[in-house]
Amino acid sequence: MKLAKYVARSAGVLCALGLAVLAAPALAQNKMVFKSLADLDTCASKNAYDTGVCLEPLHAYAKAHPKELFAIGKRARLQFKHWVALEFFEPALGKSPSAAQCADEDVGLAVISGLATPTGDAPQTAALRVFSGACFAALRPAIEKEVVASKGAGYIARHACPVLAAKGASLPACEPKPEVAAPPAKPDVLPVVDLATAKFALIKVFVGSEGVRMTMADIPAVPGAFAIRVDGVRGDFNGKTQVHQQTPGGTGFDYWTLMEGKRWTTLVERGGSFKNYQLYVPGTRDGIPVSYSDRDSKAASEATLRK
Repeated sequence: MKLAKYVARSAGVLCALGLAVLAAPALAQNKMVFKSLADLDTCASKNAYDTGVCLEPLHAYAKAHPKELFAIGKRARLQFKHWVALEFFEPALGKSPSAAQCADEDVGLAVISGLATPTGDAPQTAALRVFSGACFAALRPAIEKEVVASKGAGYIARHACPVLAAKGASLPACEPKPEVAAPPAKPDVLPVVDLATAKFALIKVFVGSEGVRMTMADIPAVPGAFAIRVDGVRGDFNGKTQVHQQTPGGTGFDYWTLMEGKRWTTLVERGGSFKNYQLYVPGTRDGIPVSYSDRDSKAASEATLRK
């Protein structure tokens, strides 16, 4: 029995090894190898949705053909994100690039693309080195055009402006923008209402715990104005009718008045079909829940608000 298990297990191991040996040549065959730059175009056309798979064989090709780095950069600029070309352009340019190389459109596009990447990313640092190097004069017009177009904002301006300044090239778009002070907020103003003579409508009464009672009424002559009286609380609001302004808030409305020249929200109404109300008076830390009382509302009159 033990011998049979051993034979079966050994057969399984040998089978797995055999499959691995058979798979190795297949994997080797699937690995792309570029024999010329034209192979990059073929690879990109076959992998239009993931050209990244073409980058590894391109690196291998570049390593084997260092004299073609500039041409590789130009082809990479066409098939990948423009900044990818910088990893080939930078070593190709070296310390003494030719005037034609510096003026090459693909180099400029790659540098602009790299400068537009986040600070500290490899494409950004590579673009900065190329721009501030021997090709600065040739690259400057295109870079300045981008900075001006962005009005001095964004990654390109952030990365290019310090280089321009270090090279003695002044550009108005790179100048610090003066801070514009925000206009002063308009003071809150309540509508002027003579509560002694004002006509009230839709008088409602809300009640809370411990004898808290709030009476409110619409003032039709002044849109958005309400009269609100609070009873059963401590402080200056108790037993006093005050003009309030209704403003939208959240899923309902806020009703506010002025206290010492500043807005004070006395009533917060929220909810749709099932509304809830919170009453706020000076001297209390939290809101006081109040509920509409149909019975008390029917018994209320204008006299309640004129006391």
